[in-house]
Amino acid sequence: MDTIIPQNQLGEQYAEDIALLVKPTKVLGEIKSKYQTSTYVQTKTFGRLLFQDGLIYLADTGNEALFEMYTHIPMQTGKPKKRVLLIGAGDGYGIKHLLDYPSVEKVTAIDIDAEFVELSKKVYPEVAWVFTDPRVDFKSVDGAEFIKTTTEKFDFIVVTVGDPFTLSKSMFNAEFVQRCHEVLSDDGIISMDGYMPYYTHEDSLNYWQIFEMIALVFPITRIAHSTSPIMPGGLVTLIFGSKQDDPMTLPPRGDVPVKTVWYTPKIHQSSFILPQFLIDKLHNIHGFTQE
Repeated sequence: MDTIIPQNQLGEQYAEDIALLVKPTKVLGEIKSKYQTSTYVQTKTFGRLLFQDGLIYLADTGNEALFEMYTHIPMQTGKPKKRVLLIGAGDGYGIKHLLDYPSVEKVTAIDIDAEFVELSKKVYPEVAWVFTDPRVDFKSVDGAEFIKTTTEKFDFIVVTVGDPFTLSKSMFNAEFVQRCHEVLSDDGIISMDGYMPYYTHEDSLNYWQIFEMIALVFPITRIAHSTSPIMPGGLVTLIFGSKQDDPMTLPPRGDVPVKTVWYTPKIHQSSFILPQFLIDKLHNIHGFTQE
């Protein structure tokens, strides 16, 4: 795909004729590691904004819904979670959302790119403390390799990494999902990004394929939707695989420990009510019953 983003400007291109352009007021930091190029910029509208290899991943404004939904939906489903594995922990904010829960005894936080983590600590000093919190075991390793060898058990696994066509592609396959199932407790839950349903990829996995990959392993698989103004199309999907507790039909416990921007118990339950175009695409996919 030929770029339509002008030279010397930043932006993310969604299709041949669509892109989001960003006018930064300042470059806050950039590193080119052996894995990716990470650039933090300051913007007037979204605050601090992260680009990784030309894709927008994080902003001060606009990420609340996504962070809160992938955290609170599983954490509010079934028993309180004590041991959590977070793959894609480099910015620190995902760790913080988990540590807000007093039930959490340990967060095993994984990010392959140690240089990106160090840059994030400088850009987000307000959450840098999470990497030294005694409840956090941070490892700079490949998430797929960690899952292959770990002997630990987890109550909740969060996989919030780059798109399936990026360096994260090793975590979007049947072997990885099966190993996640094996290291989860008897009532454990996994959450994975389903990404942006308005802009799908011909050469990579899309939400219906990720759903089926999880549904072939987990007895309960659900897809929810949320929003983010910095994601292509503004609509994002989250896919949950559960061994026992159904995040769609089981009422949320209602003990969210912090004030939220987006999440409420009603939003939790309504997020599983899908727009028709998602239903149509998932209609014949194994394990899909949300019609």
